[in-house]
Amino acid sequence: MEDFNFKRALRELINKEMTPILYEQGFILSQRTTYTRERNGLMQKFYFRSEGNKLRPWISYRPIYDTRPIVSFGTDGIYVHDCLNPYRGFSTISFEGDSDNFQNQFIPQFEILKRSIINGVLPEMNKIHSLEDVIHLYEMDGLLFQQKIRTYQCSQHYYEFISKVHQSSGRKRMAFIIEEMNGWKLPKIVQECLESYNDEIVTNIAADKFFEEYCNKIRIANKLAVK
Repeated sequence: MEDFNFKRALRELINKEMTPILYEQGFILSQRTTYTRERNGLMQKFYFRSEGNKLRPWISYRPIYDTRPIVSFGTDGIYVHDCLNPYRGFSTISFEGDSDNFQNQFIPQFEILKRSIINGVLPEMNKIHSLEDVIHLYEMDGLLFQQKIRTYQCSQHYYEFISKVHQSSGRKRMAFIIEEMNGWKLPKIVQECLESYNDEIVTNIAADKFFEEYCNKIRIANKLAVK
């Protein structure tokens, strides 16, 4: 008998149960188990990460000019005490054993996770229409998935970066981006783009043109439509 392959079974389950739901909401499959959409300069992402015998769902928000690994403005668990809360179930799920336990233990938990995404998470994400909405939410110290946005780890630094880039232009804006991205592992097409930026770009107009090219490289890396 062939050994049970959790990762393969999980991919098939996500593709069957989640892909149609997320596609209907404008997400595309940007990596094997990562779904992305852009809303007016804001990327919203769903990750479904397999870790051993666990599935770890994760949401993140980031501006179109940032394609580093998972950072702030997102969560991998929404913990609530009210059993009727629509977020209930958005957390890591696991099972022990073989394919029978996958069916008996994991699938029921996955159904709860799916309902939390449909009834709680997606409606909340749909309230955010742009990067400016996220900036405004931070300025008002509003709630992101039932948690004060300023309490997210590293949110202050991340907001400062987003705000500086959002409020600037030209060479100054590119300087902020290059400083922040330095040392991070980026998609090859994005890394090569940043490495091609040099001091010969002496005008703000040329730097703004480069910024648009850079953002489009990020869109390509995430399989999003180029602007």
